[in-house]
Amino acid sequence: MEAVINKSQFFDLPKPRLFGHRGNPSRVVENTLPSFESALACGVRYLEMDLWLTRDGVPVIHHDQYLSRIFGSDAKISDLSLEELKQLTPKESMLPASENLSIFNLHDFSVPTFEQVLRHFPQAMFNLDFKLDSFDLVERSLDLILEYNLQERVLVASEHDHLVDGNSRVLDKNIPFALGYRKTREFFDWISGNMEDSFDTSGSALQIPEFYDGHRLMSADNLKIAHDMGFEVHVWTVNDREKVREFLEMRVDGIMSDDPEMLVQGANSA
Repeated sequence: MEAVINKSQFFDLPKPRLFGHRGNPSRVVENTLPSFESALACGVRYLEMDLWLTRDGVPVIHHDQYLSRIFGSDAKISDLSLEELKQLTPKESMLPASENLSIFNLHDFSVPTFEQVLRHFPQAMFNLDFKLDSFDLVERSLDLILEYNLQERVLVASEHDHLVDGNSRVLDKNIPFALGYRKTREFFDWISGNMEDSFDTSGSALQIPEFYDGHRLMSADNLKIAHDMGFEVHVWTVNDREKVREFLEMRVDGIMSDDPEMLVQGANSA
């Protein structure tokens, strides 16, 4: 019944693990250097972010496949070279108030490369979500993780299970990963059954919303089973102070929020 869990320094800090989900999007343009800087200034130690590849093969940080929501461009990230991507700036409506913008250069709000993020925030812990179904993205990102000796300070994740679960390089370097979509679904199917057969995975964390498809995933019973298996449980995306307190009272291991200031305050008052 027990899972085989890879651990690392990522899990050494005291719990709960407070994640700035895409940085601090409640105040600063998500998945940008200023957003990550703002999240860390609020007191979180863990930065959650999303990775894609440019047309010329550079890992960059952005959530959506298309650039329209933030940058007003109809292009996909994979359509553009890094040089072309760096010419884009967010829509004016996405930017901070003008009095706050003065502390940043407009270019700071461009799509950052993964390497830029690693260079700018050497003390942070990173939760990396591979959005593109691409082994090339994973390999190039792992190259950077190893170059910067960050294998102890990352948790990798993807809805595309095959990118990380069973990836020999991830396993060989003992890089912890969260269960993907398929494996998470199997876990909850296993719970709803008799749990007679073993549940096999090398994953370290279960990252889930409170509800999915009409089913409550985040319950005390499910949390206990996950803990008995050796998994950490991280809940996303929690933007309500009362929910933060509720989940902390349940002893979840981590919470992701778009509002890290509220998250830290809620955790400190719980």
